[in-house]
Amino acid sequence: MSEGALIATTAKDGRAKFQPRNRDNICFCCRSEENRENLTKCHFKKCPVSFHDSCFDSYRIGGFNPMMMVDRATKARHCSRHYCTFCYGNRLRTRAFFGKKFTCCSQCELAWHEKCIPAGCTLDENGEIICPRHRVFDRVAVHFPHCASCQKTKKEDEKPLPCRSCVRSVHISCMVKGGSITDKEHLVDNDGTITCPWCYDFGFVTENQYCMGYSKSTKLPFAYYPCVPVPNSEYPGRKEPKLGTPGYVAVKWMVWRNTITYNVLPHTKIVEMNEKDYFFINGINHKTCDETLKEPWMEAQQKLGDPMTKLQLRDDQMPTKEQNPESHVKIVNYYVQWDPEKEKLVRATIPSTSKTSKGDKYCDCKGVDGERCGPQSNCYNRECGRECPKDCGKGDDTCLNRVITTGKKCGSDVIEVFDTMICGKGVRAKKLIEPGTFIGEYYGEIISAEEATRRMKRTYMDENQEEKSYIMDIKGRYIDAKEVGGVIRYVNHSCAPNCEIRPIEVR
Repeated sequence: MSEGALIATTAKDGRAKFQPRNRDNICFCCRSEENRENLTKCHFKKCPVSFHDSCFDSYRIGGFNPMMMVDRATKARHCSRHYCTFCYGNRLRTRAFFGKKFTCCSQCELAWHEKCIPAGCTLDENGEIICPRHRVFDRVAVHFPHCASCQKTKKEDEKPLPCRSCVRSVHISCMVKGGSITDKEHLVDNDGTITCPWCYDFGFVTENQYCMGYSKSTKLPFAYYPCVPVPNSEYPGRKEPKLGTPGYVAVKWMVWRNTITYNVLPHTKIVEMNEKDYFFINGINHKTCDETLKEPWMEAQQKLGDPMTKLQLRDDQMPTKEQNPESHVKIVNYYVQWDPEKEKLVRATIPSTSKTSKGDKYCDCKGVDGERCGPQSNCYNRECGRECPKDCGKGDDTCLNRVITTGKKCGSDVIEVFDTMICGKGVRAKKLIEPGTFIGEYYGEIISAEEATRRMKRTYMDENQEEKSYIMDIKGRYIDAKEVGGVIRYVNHSCAPNCEIRPIEVR
């Protein structure tokens, strides 16, 4: 059990008793009452949580990353009650911070979106829950015969190890590869058990999520059966004494011989179903699998394979204006660069890497039908990837190799920014664009190779599947349009590409 968690005592009737959580002048990380004068209040005004800055920097419970716990506008730091634990643990670490309201646990500093609340939890008079983190069961059911990560029973002669807290088993190599758990030497206890990544990240199942639950009478070649956690109010009869008790989940089993049944399980005996997981592959065509089970089980698998189920934001995950990253982006039609003396971004130009000055001279292209330096002209400047100088084309001929300087790009009458279904914002054409037309320039912040590496490393460390990178490498020069950039920053990759990127040097 992680530090800072309060564990319930058990009353004679089997129900859990919890003491009130004391947050008055106590660091939520170390739970120490010492050095109160050095406590920092959480950024959110009504939040009762405080912390020591040094404790905050070293806190890693549940994959906590102090670099991500920063308000975009004020840069002030906040505690873990202001993001969704479920989304965060599933590496959806952009939407995890979205939403007008989070439901908090009364016993610790975890929180959830309304529809991400752990199954089985009920709201108290303060609108809070007691999350399953605080109910520990001494006995764990039969562990998975396979790795819950790679779905394999063996991996290069490496056997999966059982989790000390739930029914999962995991290969050590899969845990280290996952990212958030990297200390390989301290993963295994003396008894050969581990804390799996799901328990490490408090990955509790939610209502209406497809799951696999432990059962002694599955008739399948393993002790797990497809099920769905349901609200406590849907449990038939509602006479089960454990129903509504912290740590227990009401589940509805998938059909068996046209019969639907329910049970109440400890949260440690129910895990999320995965697409094409070990259970489905080894159970769907097994001779003991009931025919009435196959159709709903396959339907569940199809829904798990639909990317829209994960990518679309629910109503409780919609960002407020202050939370929306796009609201903080400055759209400009020029390049910027950090000025250390002024301590701000200033207007800039990309330095030239050319070793010749021939591009500064009037080129020797011949005019054809009143035009010169076109795609078929073999223009020296064009072939070198740079525009012709200002005096090119003086006279009766028009230079076609100065489209950036002359600003002949596609305007709002030709292209527009719109919201895509799965890729954030995108750019689309409002009318037909002729081949060879200059669409626009990729503006942004000019950064060094070292800074580009640092920012990409930071993105990797955040383990955010929703993180968008806007860094473009153009012949060793790096442009980052994440915070400051032009409309072209919204152009997405395509499986049927109809545009190309050309680095062009402007003199």
